[in-house]
Amino acid sequence: MSNLDTYIETCERAVRAAGATIRQWVGRTNTQCKGPADFVTEADYAAQEVVKSTVLQAFPHHSVLGEEDQIAGNTPSETEYRWIVDPLDGTDELRPRYSPLCGVIGPRTNGSGSGRGYI
Repeated sequence: MSNLDTYIETCERAVRAAGATIRQWVGRTNTQCKGPADFVTEADYAAQEVVKSTVLQAFPHHSVLGEEDQIAGNTPSETEYRWIVDPLDGTDELRPRYSPLCGVIGPRTNGSGSGRGYI
């Protein structure tokens, strides 16, 4: 199996696990406001943790930067590969009721993306 195949397989496992986690939170989330029209729920944090654990289990020498992390996105990575994660792009839609949602995950190396998966 090539590295690309392994990345794609890991993306798929991570987004499926995150999607299952998000579905468990539908209709029972508490919302916090991060900024103007910028919301976060327990589902965001839970899905991000599922993605992180899935990625780091497959690639223990990589790092993961999630939207809900408290570090700036331009903070240099200490690893060659950093996965960028937005586990729930659609928090506003999740709040009132289930609507179509998506998330994004993909590995980056040397400042460029090499893969992307969608929840």
